[in-house]
Amino acid sequence: MIFTFILSAAIILSNIGSSSEPGAYKSLGCDFFGPKNAARLLGSKFRGEDTGMKETADGKSWSCTFLRVGDTSERSPKIYFSLKMATTVETAVQAFNAVRASNSKNPGWSEWSAVGDEAIVHSDAPNFHLVTIRKGRRTITVKINPADGVALSDVKDVMAGLAERLDRGGQE
Repeated sequence: MIFTFILSAAIILSNIGSSSEPGAYKSLGCDFFGPKNAARLLGSKFRGEDTGMKETADGKSWSCTFLRVGDTSERSPKIYFSLKMATTVETAVQAFNAVRASNSKNPGWSEWSAVGDEAIVHSDAPNFHLVTIRKGRRTITVKINPADGVALSDVKDVMAGLAERLDRGGQE
């Protein structure tokens, strides 16, 4: 059983950016972010809601929302994660620059050097944390909203680990 899971995960992750798409490939958002990362940020009781794959002329994207189970308070942190695969590096850079332009004049915004090809961090804790990292045609974004009880350093550690996976083509 575990071998089947590992083999399935390897097949899914090896297909990032390829044209052949098995059915499981469409649930890549929650799988790429991973339950260990969600538990690190939210605690042990959470659930993931994967939105599947969306495709546009600019590329493909996968999204997932993680929510704490049993905590319906207004200030309960939620993780919004997305993985985008642009059709070209230029398209990915343009999209990244749009995110940069919309956030760069706000307090709590900064460039994050030595991660991916480019990365930004924007935090207005306890309201939200936003981290976006681009590597080639791939961009990953996480927004924690609200960010009560979630340390920005933990969010950055999780995203740095995911950026390393992008460097390895999605492999763990």
